Amino acid sequence: MLDPLPALMFAVQVMNFLKKLIVKTLKDRKESRDRLVSASNSGPRDENGDQSS
Repeated sequence: MLDPLPALMFAVQVMNFLKKLIVKTLKDRKESRDRLVSASNSGPRDENGDQSS
């Protein structure tokens, strides 16, 4: 029987890679959403600070 340690180490590397990929995707989505929200909130404001139509 082969030593299971290398297989376990490889599985951990794959899981760490997937975690980094997921975190990066979520960060990119949040930044994109934040840009959209800030762009939509940059319209004209009335004297109370509320966005006017």
